[in-house]
Amino acid sequence: MLSGTDVVLTMSYALFAFGLIVPPDVLLASGLTLENLFHRWLGSEEISFVTYHLRRTIMVRLVAGFLPLGYFLFMMFFASTSLATYLLGGIGLSLSLALVIFTHVCTVWYARGTWEGHPTVRNLCEIVKRVQETPPTEGDPPELELLRSLSSLRYLKCRSSVFYGRHSVSSGSAYKLLITAFCITTTDNSWQSVASHIDAECRRLEKFTAYSGRGLISSWPGRRFLVTNSWILFSHASTFKPIFQFMGRLCAMVVDSQTLLDTQTTTMSGHPAGENLGTQTMATVRIVDSENGLCQLSVVIPVGDLEELRTYLQFPLIVAQGVVLEPTIVQQFLTAFLRLVAENPTVRPPADMVRILCRNVLCAHHELESCIGCMSQTVNACLRRNCVSAPEAHCGVCHCRPMWCASCLGRWFASRVTEAHKPTSEWLSCRVPCPTCRAAFCIRDVALLET
Repeated sequence: MLSGTDVVLTMSYALFAFGLIVPPDVLLASGLTLENLFHRWLGSEEISFVTYHLRRTIMVRLVAGFLPLGYFLFMMFFASTSLATYLLGGIGLSLSLALVIFTHVCTVWYARGTWEGHPTVRNLCEIVKRVQETPPTEGDPPELELLRSLSSLRYLKCRSSVFYGRHSVSSGSAYKLLITAFCITTTDNSWQSVASHIDAECRRLEKFTAYSGRGLISSWPGRRFLVTNSWILFSHASTFKPIFQFMGRLCAMVVDSQTLLDTQTTTMSGHPAGENLGTQTMATVRIVDSENGLCQLSVVIPVGDLEELRTYLQFPLIVAQGVVLEPTIVQQFLTAFLRLVAENPTVRPPADMVRILCRNVLCAHHELESCIGCMSQTVNACLRRNCVSAPEAHCGVCHCRPMWCASCLGRWFASRVTEAHKPTSEWLSCRVPCPTCRAAFCIRDVALLET
């Protein structure tokens, strides 16, 4: 029978193991994670993404394999004498030792110089094999042609002897030299060229990235979801899965959506903030091979990131029938905001802006002035007092030069009323300060510029 002390020790070790494998937000914020503890051995994720996650998956398996043995050793030192004797004579300690030995054997097999036994490397070799077997066609994308050329490279490696001209440094029989020559001609490390290609694409800024704390709801620090121009990379716990976007007939499908509480969008006082007002709508996206119907990958990301994900996918992203992706509260407000602003009277742009517009019409190489909020749209709105407000809550007079687009003014309006904790039913009737001069304005004061 376990005593009260033994139960407390067992629960304490269970909490320690759980916090080590799946650390909570407190440990993540303080940096007490396995990745930070073994960062010297793991290397840099930004420079060598594939090697980093190959080592990280092995590190997780090693730590998980030592946890049962660590429990028995922990109980032997701190538990009662009778329990320690029972553990030594039972099968639990034997199984934990067998698990440690098995994990060590797998690690040696995985990292035996070439990582050939690692499941991720075997997956890369399978991709290389399929690329080599696929006959080239005239309409192949450049990424597929590049991978086909990389997969044809062979790195010759010799461990037992080094040749300089006709002389050999190591001595041995003709049988050993024959075996060495056979190893040189048959060793194929073309997956390393593909891994270098993945590392090069991961170092680019043009990629979709989701990780713990930014898009992924899991607290596992090693979880990553990257989409580059050619690859889809998913890393979680002891799994690292690469998917080549031009292999087969892939399709991304949104199969489910759910709304969760988002504690990261609350203020210090506990009030909901952000675009979703304390909630986060998540969508389950599955990467499916249309040829065989197999699901290659399933990941849960925010609904707001679907459009950015669509820009990097080389295959269609569709929403399954029956799945409703409702817009956020801020998106609904922005639609109503733009509709009301379009009903307001328009104003002529200032004289200096008129001269700029006329010069741009005559000279096509000049660009129109961009909005300072999004830098993607041109300036098309300004603040002019049009409402008839009450004396106790009147709108101010703004003399600022037009620098914003209507969409950015709407987002600014929504952010101000959100911070003021106004109920959503009163958003359209609220007044907020100008982002430049702080003069109060309402929706009726937002005027579009005449084109």
